[in-house]
Amino acid sequence: MERILTDVGSEPRRLPLVEFALTELWQRRRGDILTNRAYDEISGVTGALARRAEAEFARLTSEEQTAARRLFSRLVRVAKPEEAGADTRQRTDLSEADTRAKRVAKALADARLLVTGGEASTGTLSVEVAHEALIQNWERLRGWLNEDREFLLWRQRLQVQVGEWHEHSWDVGYLLRGAPLAEAERWLLGRPQDLTQTEQQLIRESTALRDREREEEEQRRQAEIENARRLKEAAELRVEAEQQRSAEQARHAKRFRRLTWALAMLSTLVVA
Repeated sequence: MERILTDVGSEPRRLPLVEFALTELWQRRRGDILTNRAYDEISGVTGALARRAEAEFARLTSEEQTAARRLFSRLVRVAKPEEAGADTRQRTDLSEADTRAKRVAKALADARLLVTGGEASTGTLSVEVAHEALIQNWERLRGWLNEDREFLLWRQRLQVQVGEWHEHSWDVGYLLRGAPLAEAERWLLGRPQDLTQTEQQLIRESTALRDREREEEEQRRQAEIENARRLKEAAELRVEAEQQRSAEQARHAKRFRRLTWALAMLSTLVVA
């Protein structure tokens, strides 16, 4: 028992951890004796916890297992590969989750792997991993996190953007633009089922804003082209009118010269 308490340490909600270990030890007891050898065989408290998680996961249907994977992906804040920090648990709001996800969360909470909570006034339902040790020692979960790390890191950044957007009353100034929007569209196309309705809404409204701006820019460009065409035509008409005036003036000058010459000849004849 002393080894178990030492291994549990200051882990919050540590009594369930002790229960996991004692259950595994009792199944491997010699008579009525719990042995150190059996404790080593189950890899201590963390090993017992991982076994409980694997056993509970095996009880789920195929669809529920898929839901469990998506649920756990939101219950862990992953670290970048180059960072020294480890993946840690985080509380998640399940208000937007579907019925299957909520059912899975309840089953895992009943197994003391998750902890749920809620506020009746707001109708929110929150959940978090009961024991940090589960994140580090359940191999299946570690595999999920490593496989999806790129996506999960991106989604964590998106969640920050969603929070700022909500905090500023859905101001369009906090929508995605440029390269971040292009990346978000790629993930929305590939993994829509892993994004909440609010996250999808942010991306779609960002896309709609970009498309409107592109359309407005195209309209401005076409208007500038049309304006330039009209200015060119007006300039060409002015040049043509100027040329016509010049030609008319030349014709008048020529007629005037002819008339002047004729009058001069006539005057000469009269004098003669």
